[in-house]
Amino acid sequence: MSRRKLRSKILAHAALVPFLVFALFPFYHMTLTSLKTDREMYDRKAVPLLIKKEVTFEHYTKLIRDSEFLTWTKNSLLVTFLATSVVVSRLVVRAREQAQQVEQRSREVEALAAERERFLAESAHLEALRES
Repeated sequence: MSRRKLRSKILAHAALVPFLVFALFPFYHMTLTSLKTDREMYDRKAVPLLIKKEVTFEHYTKLIRDSEFLTWTKNSLLVTFLATSVVVSRLVVRAREQAQQVEQRSREVEALAAERERFLAESAHLEALRES
């Protein structure tokens, strides 16, 4: 690879870094906030983008034990699965319909080609009869 191509690829990837940071920052901030203690989360003097004191999984424990989060997740996954199944099944049916249409058109073209061959053979036969 030439130096010019390599440099242009590096610049293109470097230009994408700000967009990547912009896209990933909310996930970083949510994860960080969920791992902070309540005291640190509400401390006005704490740095919001760092964990200074300790990491806690208390919020995750509370989420799973004290709420219906797992039921909600199960329901969401079920709805997602069913909706995806409906879309995929419709796509499969549509693909089969198109395949049948292509097959039908193929048969029609073959019939037309056979009819053309018969016509050409008859035409050649009639021409031969006229000449004799």
